[in-house]
Amino acid sequence: MSVVDVGDALELTFSTTAGATVTVTWISPAGEPVLQNTPVPESTEVPGAYSYTFAPASDGVWEARFSASGTVNAVERYYVRARSTTGPPPLATVGEVAELFGTMTPAQEALTAALLRRASEMLRAHFPGLGQLVADGALAADAPAMAVINMVLRVLRNPNGLRAETRGPFSTTYDTTVAAGLLVISDSEMALLTAPIDDSSALPAGTVFAEPGLARTVWGDNLAYRLRGDRGWH
Repeated sequence: MSVVDVGDALELTFSTTAGATVTVTWISPAGEPVLQNTPVPESTEVPGAYSYTFAPASDGVWEARFSASGTVNAVERYYVRARSTTGPPPLATVGEVAELFGTMTPAQEALTAALLRRASEMLRAHFPGLGQLVADGALAADAPAMAVINMVLRVLRNPNGLRAETRGPFSTTYDTTVAAGLLVISDSEMALLTAPIDDSSALPAGTVFAEPGLARTVWGDNLAYRLRGDRGWH
């Protein structure tokens, strides 16, 4: 199943025997055919590949049903979930992730966009006052974007959730809490998005208060204790 935003174009490719007659039916979430038995031409570059571009017009799960006849009889269904792009925008952009990741394929760009939306939703849910902290100046303006970018980069660089790696005589084990191939808010992101604690009422740095008690001293090879009272040492 693919997930796209409402109105976004999505190309689906049905693969079957070359020379087949292929049609597609595009069914709305309400179960109503929007396209019915529409002919799909075969690719001139890839024999047996039949592609068609769709644009979901509303929220919900859409179905693309490809049917082949002639050289082969086959039916294949693809499901697409469309959702409205409501709510606040992502906290970072695909371009910002690409600056650190490097050149991306179209598939990686699409994955990054989806990850950014979900990572942003996770942070906003975990930190309900995130926007206000930034507006009040209690949090650096770039902090939310930095956290989201880090979350997404971990998935892009380790999409299969690799936990350990061996290269020749060397082996590396990754932190399982952040190397699962899933979006995770790590301790570093938590610290980055936690507003500094107001410790203005704390004691000034360097202030030391001594309490009466035992103090150890050494006389030659003998160890003794002296009691410090209110008037000094005894």
